[in-house]
Amino acid sequence: MASDVTVITITRRRPELLLQRCVPATGRQTRPVDHLIVVDDCPGTAERLSATEGVVWHHAARTPDDMSGPGRSSRLRNWAARQVRTPWIAYLDDDNEWQPRHVETLIEAATAAGADAVHSERNVFHADGRPWLEPIWPWSADDAEGRALYREMVRLGVAEPGRNVIHDRVDPPDIADGIRMVDTNEWLLRRDVLLELPFTEALTDVHEQGLLGEDDLLLADLVNAGVRIASSRSASVDYYLGGYSNNRLRHQDPDFAWR
Repeated sequence: MASDVTVITITRRRPELLLQRCVPATGRQTRPVDHLIVVDDCPGTAERLSATEGVVWHHAARTPDDMSGPGRSSRLRNWAARQVRTPWIAYLDDDNEWQPRHVETLIEAATAAGADAVHSERNVFHADGRPWLEPIWPWSADDAEGRALYREMVRLGVAEPGRNVIHDRVDPPDIADGIRMVDTNEWLLRRDVLLELPFTEALTDVHEQGLLGEDDLLLADLVNAGVRIASSRSASVDYYLGGYSNNRLRHQDPDFAWR
């Protein structure tokens, strides 16, 4: 069975996680997928991948002005989408995993709904692999804010006490207290939609102040364009904390910039 899905992964300086989590997760899928790994100016990772059989990768060099962050990720993801020839594209970060039926359940949901964009839900883990069971929203600036946000997310049906699942969803704009939240790792999108509505590359101070990353902006563009969106309602992504969106010391990396 030929693949109709290409998985895009952007990676930098984390070859161990890439090869321990991400790459095996794509290989375990019950529906065959192609996997394109974009190495973000990291010769050490490129060397590791050169010695790994069956891995397709591209090394993207940086200019002196290139920095890690949403802007750089958007540019690399958009470049990769233009290289892909399959009708569907999915994304998996180098430190995350998918459960074996992730892609299959997304295709099933997209087919049933006639949707051009479909997403899953996710299970959240600490960086060391422990389930995130604290009553704190992990994407908050501090624990006090996080506890308040967690209570609100429980009220809205996004979080469940005692479980590490996040029920991401996209409510219609006219719903009061509507939730519109999907992580990049959860998406399966038509390639032609992504070419028409690419990730935002020119982020601004407003985006940084609001902590609006490229996944937030993509979702807003999809909703505003009226793209039909469906959900598998399956928590098939295993999401590990530690990236810039949930790192309270976001600027400890001297190579980091929001734009």
